[in-house]
Amino acid sequence: MKKKKMGKWPVIAICYDFDKTLSPKDMQEYTLFPKLGISAKEFWEQSNGFAEDNGMDRILSYMKLIVKMTQNKAESLSIAKKDFLAMGKGVELFDGLDTWFDRINSYAKERELMVEHYIISAGLKEIIEGTAIAKHFKEIYASCFSYTANGIPIWPKQVVNGTQKTQYLFRINKDCLNLSDEESLNNNLHDDDRRIPFRNFIYLGDSITDIPAMKVVKRENGIAIGVYNPKVQSPERMRELFADERITFFAPADYRESKALELYVKKSIDQIKANEELAKIKNQQSKFTKHLEMVKSVVEHFEDVVKDSETVDGINDAKKDAENLFKKAKKFIKKEYNGDCVVSEDAIKIIKEYKIEFDKCVKERKKELMSKN
Repeated sequence: MKKKKMGKWPVIAICYDFDKTLSPKDMQEYTLFPKLGISAKEFWEQSNGFAEDNGMDRILSYMKLIVKMTQNKAESLSIAKKDFLAMGKGVELFDGLDTWFDRINSYAKERELMVEHYIISAGLKEIIEGTAIAKHFKEIYASCFSYTANGIPIWPKQVVNGTQKTQYLFRINKDCLNLSDEESLNNNLHDDDRRIPFRNFIYLGDSITDIPAMKVVKRENGIAIGVYNPKVQSPERMRELFADERITFFAPADYRESKALELYVKKSIDQIKANEELAKIKNQQSKFTKHLEMVKSVVEHFEDVVKDSETVDGINDAKKDAENLFKKAKKFIKKEYNGDCVVSEDAIKIIKEYKIEFDKCVKERKKELMSKN
């Protein structure tokens, strides 16, 4: 069988949270907090306390605190955008991620599927962009800053929290990745008409901030996988999410070859492949069903002509037109639906049934005319 060109392959979107999903700890703990001269415990106490005291979003609160602490630093110790990017190199990643993306891409490619990887994280985009795996992501949606001309952060430019994560799923789903494109995001499209249907989504997340996104993916027949760090976490939280039907599977955040997470993602890819093939069959059957509805409507018209005809010649003319219709319909269906499934045989069988009923109508009308004469 001739292989389809890669550009025509169905696309899978694998979406990842970052902190505690791809990295064992919050990314800020590796280099940013030490640079700011504060412990993670002290930072989050200040940040969360300010959020609670002011009824403020926690992500906005931590970004505001970073801006404040950065601007209070002496110029020689200030943190600029380039420093955030450099910090990414010091972020620890879970085992296996150095080869994960190539392995998953190759597995999908063998099945004529194309994988795109995306980050949807409340963490800092600039730090993620500095990590060794940043090159593998088609788009990184994460919280980020506006900067002065010297690259010093002055204000949160983009904030990603738990509920906002769902927006980026729809952007990926509808192929409107640019954040300024609001019109495409709000267009009403059937899921099958979107570039990546939700049934082709796999979402990996670890915490409560991922629940809204995982629920959307799972509700729309995609795969949501909860991950946890077995070195410091019990799987109990993931068991609860699974019992509440908020995730499809759960597994340790171990991205090494042949581990459970790779197995689940590969099985999910196999399922997506099967779903795509079934969707193709459904689409074919939908098309030929509509075509047959049109044929049936025309046949019913010819039957009415036959029933109203007062001469054998009139009946024969209608029969001739109907015969041409049957031939053209069979030819069209054989050409358009002669694929891997048997829908063309089903369609031709239905046309034969239409012809039997029409011939029966012709025979009965001729008999009526002969009895009158």
